[in-house]
Amino acid sequence: MRASSRFRRWSVFVALAVLGVAVPAPASAAVTLQCGDIVYASVVLANDLDCTNSEALSAGADGVTISLAGHTVHGLVHDRDHAGFAVRGGTVDLIWIFGPSGARITDVRTSLIRVGGDDTKIVRTTVGDLLVLNPHSDVDIADSTITGSFTASGSVGRSGSLIRSTITGARVDFSSGWNGFLLRDNRFQSSTVDFSQSDGGVLVENTFTDSTVTISSSNNTDIRKNTFRGSQTALRLASEPQQNTNIAYNTFESNGVGIRVVDNSTAPLRGTSIRGNTFTGNTTAGIWATLQAASTDLVTIEANTLTGNGHSPNGTVDTQGSLVNDGIHIDAAAGNNLRLTRNTTRDNADHGIEATPGSVVDGGGNTTANNPAGCRGVLCRQVA
Repeated sequence: MRASSRFRRWSVFVALAVLGVAVPAPASAAVTLQCGDIVYASVVLANDLDCTNSEALSAGADGVTISLAGHTVHGLVHDRDHAGFAVRGGTVDLIWIFGPSGARITDVRTSLIRVGGDDTKIVRTTVGDLLVLNPHSDVDIADSTITGSFTASGSVGRSGSLIRSTITGARVDFSSGWNGFLLRDNRFQSSTVDFSQSDGGVLVENTFTDSTVTISSSNNTDIRKNTFRGSQTALRLASEPQQNTNIAYNTFESNGVGIRVVDNSTAPLRGTSIRGNTFTGNTTAGIWATLQAASTDLVTIEANTLTGNGHSPNGTVDTQGSLVNDGIHIDAAAGNNLRLTRNTTRDNADHGIEATPGSVVDGGGNTTANNPAGCRGVLCRQVA
């Protein structure tokens, strides 16, 4: 790739400045660039570029910032494996980050960001697809919008965050060791979120509308104070073994099923706790668990409030052919250590709690009010 003499002069200026040589300050005016230019020092762009399906601009040194100044660049902008690369303030077709660390993307609109470096931060940016592919990458995203997909895989031992952002019509996929990722205070619309073989995920204070979260083969996931509404299935714990999932103080309203647990293994959900959540107006059930193999591992469903669920189940039945139209519906093999304690049920279509007798542990303190069939499989105290 050629490099314009203008940017070679900028690199000379930087070198002389580092050596302490007195040189005139470079002009701060915006600079006209061409397709394929290699930028050796930070620059403000003076023009749009149409480099469709080709390389537009790239960094020729560490610490280069390309300020787009509101301009549009059709083509690829990338860092040529240099650290501290930054793009800000405009529209770009594609951004690729290969450098070792410190990339910053701010106030940009782009179709694709591909991340391969450590310590990448993306702020106030609208992106179609965000791909994190290097096993040593991490990324923090804030106040941004994702409209296509956010895929992160193979980042064993890494972490990152997505906060205060809007995710619309997107697939968010953490897999194969993307550990400790934080989702906080985001708005998900018509999207899916999947954690697979990725431990320590934290989902807190998000709103999921017409969106589904799936957790599979992922330990120590913490799901707290979120709102789930308008999904066919809001939160799904899949059949692969996983431990210590904490689901607490969330609101599930107007979904088909609030929490769906499907498990076929003999050591399925050790340490899983569903506690202090509110389930209102979910058309099939607030909680529906299918545990097809007996397990002695403790699973706790405790101190949840379930009101007005199961009134439009559309003929949904469990593995035994029973209609699912309850506050809590448990379809489990005998001998499971699934403990139901202090749950409050009211105005559900059939049972407040329905479980196959002998398949769960009655922890006591469960109540029923205006559930036509009361409770089955556990004893519920009738309240007004």
